[in-house]
Amino acid sequence: MQDSTRTSDLAGHLGHGRLVVLLFCTNIAGGMIAADRIEQAVLELNLGRVSIGLANYEASMKEPSELLETADRALRAAEEAGGGVELA
Repeated sequence: MQDSTRTSDLAGHLGHGRLVVLLFCTNIAGGMIAADRIEQAVLELNLGRVSIGLANYEASMKEPSELLETADRALRAAEEAGGGVELA
């Protein structure tokens, strides 16, 4: 994961095989690049299917949990599609 993210990014474990990566000062295009790098790194490890939910912080979001909930919806969509990257 370290090779797929910048030193300014934060990664953490949410449990149940889920990780979160916070990409600071990044737009959607940058998020897609990071998601593609992470997906490729996991696939190279032969760990199986990869599903990534990507969400962008919106000024209307009042709580950090809203960003995670948005990303989780995108993750579920990716899982239902059989893997890959989905944007919320």
